[in-house]
Amino acid sequence: MKLNNVAKGINLIGTSVTELKVDNNLIDLGTDAKKSFGLSVHKPKKEVVGNSFFYTVRITIDVQIEKDDNVETKIKMDLEGAFEPEADIHEKDFETLVAINGVAALIGIARGKIEAISATLFNTGKISIPFVNVIEYYDEIKNAKKKNM
Repeated sequence: MKLNNVAKGINLIGTSVTELKVDNNLIDLGTDAKKSFGLSVHKPKKEVVGNSFFYTVRITIDVQIEKDDNVETKIKMDLEGAFEPEADIHEKDFETLVAINGVAALIGIARGKIEAISATLFNTGKISIPFVNVIEYYDEIKNAKKKNM
């Protein structure tokens, strides 16, 4: 079993938090806090090393917590992942795998990191970001662009 295998045809080489910003004025998270989340996915970039290639992709997750109509906590995280093809795969197909399956893997990794970081911020509570359907995310972005045209 290959534990770095994200989906058939794509392997995770590694991840890196490229930016992390935390502003916090809360002691306890509590159940009355209003949470909002934002996600930005940056276009995958091809990297060539010798005769092989890999792709990197970066996501940005924004978390905002409000209590009593005041913004009390903000977390912004940029997470970048590097992915290599598992076997002979057409480059365009691999880019699509990175854009969907790779991004889904990065969101899961970011979820764990934000939970761990937020658990150290508050006396009680932690921030759990929701699951994201990456295909629906891209559809919403495409529909929003159509409306703005």
